Amino acid sequence: MTVTDPIPGKANLIRGLAGWFVQYFASGLLVPALLLCFAALVFCQIALLGPNVGWLGQLAGALPASARAWLGGASNAGEDVDLGALVWRVFWVLSLGVMALELLVRWLRAALFGKPAMSAAGKRRVVGSRMFLALMLVSAVFGAAMLAVPHAHMAAGASRADLYGVFSALYAVALGFATAWAAVSGVAARLLEGTLR
Repeated sequence: MTVTDPIPGKANLIRGLAGWFVQYFASGLLVPALLLCFAALVFCQIALLGPNVGWLGQLAGALPASARAWLGGASNAGEDVDLGALVWRVFWVLSLGVMALELLVRWLRAALFGKPAMSAAGKRRVVGSRMFLALMLVSAVFGAAMLAVPHAHMAAGASRADLYGVFSALYAVALGFATAWAAVSGVAARLLEGTLR
């Protein structure tokens, strides 16, 4: 007696949906690392070039009007800003953007070069190289921030050693998120390819 699947390809559909969900989760892990790197780069600009960061105003244009007024210090008493909802929306949009970018790169690579058949060792090598690149990028950004610390103007009573400690802690957090992203993104890639074992 043969049992036929009433929905052909149901296993592939479930595996694909699980892969997309895991990819979204991986993108959510990458967003904090990217934001910490962005903050370190803004610190570098302020420390080396001065406090003129007018280009950040262009980023504020994407926020709701009440949030822009609140950030500018001109919020009326009647206009409350739900910062938790605002941060959640920004995180959600950034996670979707990172996921879309990762999937676009995957589709372009498959369209241009075809889908290479890889062994398990080859897949581990891809995850390892992804992890290596992410860790090198985070290390380079925070290395630049550490080099910029001596040029930073400090408030009275503050010490540069405190800044080194803060950037060391932020570096460790960013490394943790980048490592987690590489590992979870590798699982998502294997799920989407149907080779998770």
